Amino acid sequence: MNQGLHYYLKRRVFKLSRIDNRSTKEISQQLNISEKAVEYHITQSLKSMRFSSKGILLLLTFLFFQILNFFHFSLG
Repeated sequence: MNQGLHYYLKRRVFKLSRIDNRSTKEISQQLNISEKAVEYHITQSLKSMRFSSKGILLLLTFLFFQILNFFHFSLG
């Protein structure tokens, strides 16, 4: 499958599922794909969000300690 189409489909399925509260069956009928494909795209979206969240949390932790060090040495 074309990578751009795969990305679009993953986003579309996730939006219909999580934002529009559509069932797997409704999404599969609307997009003319199997229910298994809908489940696959939802799973992939959640995995990529989990991975992104870990990176963001790591960055925020790093920045937090940098700010603490800055104030510790600036004020101390």
